[in-house]
Amino acid sequence: MKSLRAVRRLVGLLGVAVAMSTACIPQSTPPSTTTTTSSTTTSSTTTTTAPPDVSTVTPNPVPVDASVTTEQFPTVTVHYAGVEPSADLYIEQCRTVTSLNADCSYFQQLVVFSNSNASGDVQFQLFRGAEPSDKTWGCYAPTDTAQPGVEFDTTCYVRITDVFDGNTAQQQLIPFTFVAQ
Repeated sequence: MKSLRAVRRLVGLLGVAVAMSTACIPQSTPPSTTTTTSSTTTSSTTTTTAPPDVSTVTPNPVPVDASVTTEQFPTVTVHYAGVEPSADLYIEQCRTVTSLNADCSYFQQLVVFSNSNASGDVQFQLFRGAEPSDKTWGCYAPTDTAQPGVEFDTTCYVRITDVFDGNTAQQQLIPFTFVAQ
């Protein structure tokens, strides 16, 4: 598992180099609308900038089977928006994002290619219970019980970022919870 983390760090560093090399490229401005009102006595112009797109997880809270006490892997729809068009898109499950290596699951990561509109929907499988690769933390419904030595988190996050997985400048963190039914 440590070699996988080393590879991810290397890929992240390469992505930083690419991101830095493109930093001088002018960025596009958000779309705006202009409304002009005219009459015989007055004339006014109003410019409104469109709000940034928002990424979501559906359903949220995520329903899980209360009678199952072992790990579950429910599937949710992740709507991504406001990302780099036609670029790699990294989606992963995290407990927080203080440290990507310690707080995000390498087991639950999805890499897709964003479309030219920079928004869309993908299916993503979450885990309920202990994190599958290192088992030191987990995402649980409030009524669950964690195994000894496993950090019990009831609010976790779907992390979305683009260009490379170590990109924290454009990351989006979407909180989610599980509800046992």
